Amino acid sequence: MGSELDARKLDILGAVVRTYIATSLPVGSKAVSSMLRIPVSSATIRNEMAALIKLGYLEQPHTSAGRIPSHRGIRLYLNELMRAEPLSQEDRDLIDSYFNIRDPDPVRLLSECGKMLSYLTDCAAVVTMLAPQDAQVAKIDVIQINKKNFLLLLVTSAGQLRSKRCSLELDMPFEALAFFTRLVNDRFCGLKLTRITREFIQAIAVQLGEYTLMFTPLLVQIYDLAQSACRDNVYLTGETNLLAYRELEGHARELLSFLENKQELLELLSHATHDINILIGRETQKEELTDVSIVVARYSVPEYMAGCVGVIGPSRMDYPKLLPKIEYFSSVLSKILTETVG
Repeated sequence: MGSELDARKLDILGAVVRTYIATSLPVGSKAVSSMLRIPVSSATIRNEMAALIKLGYLEQPHTSAGRIPSHRGIRLYLNELMRAEPLSQEDRDLIDSYFNIRDPDPVRLLSECGKMLSYLTDCAAVVTMLAPQDAQVAKIDVIQINKKNFLLLLVTSAGQLRSKRCSLELDMPFEALAFFTRLVNDRFCGLKLTRITREFIQAIAVQLGEYTLMFTPLLVQIYDLAQSACRDNVYLTGETNLLAYRELEGHARELLSFLENKQELLELLSHATHDINILIGRETQKEELTDVSIVVARYSVPEYMAGCVGVIGPSRMDYPKLLPKIEYFSSVLSKILTETVG
């Protein structure tokens, strides 16, 4: 991608990107000169920066004598020039300590973990759970937390997992729990999620006999889980962090409005098929995201669930520090989910 640039142009481009990431301000030749590996005159730097503008790697704001990297320049920096920094021990400890006190409900964990990632990165955080087509029920687990509180787990043939806490008004004897678990697995396993209708739930309730009153609330929750498993889910937190970045001030309203449209966001993230994915500004083909980057990593529990976790922030994000955080966060998330449901 950067084969048309010689070593000096690459060096200058890297200096501009690193300075812009640190300051959010246009970068002049003097600032670039102090960062180059081989001393070059200011006049030469200005000429090279002018060439980089013509090639589409730099831009010059109308009101400034300095330059900023274009989306193409940032992409080249990421692909050829950037060196990721090691994850700091402090960030590693923060992530580990967060997951050490995690919620035992895996779906709640996914919906809540973005708060930690948003705190770590000062960006908006996004987490998705993907729903494949024509999935069937593979297993239903009923985990008793105490006499009246339970955790329902629904696993599909496509590897999805949905979970929900629920409470009963009556104490549940052990033999009743065993009976219910056998019954729902016998009736639900192998059934397409789309066939789990309210009428189907009512028919199952009749088969509960003396336990109908006790277990009907659990059946209703299983119905809700099946409906949830038919839909992709996206959880977004920390959107207000984006208001702190000066380059996003001019169109913050449009950006936040776009992020409220979960379906568009899901469609955009459906193309994030690599272990780690970076979408920069115009690459998204969304006008509202012109000055924004999206960085997400895949997480998965083999044969159970998959999705992505990452951040949305300005295109000048500190990628060398950010990428190790997201990679480690997603790896620990996958490990914890595997221990919970695998």
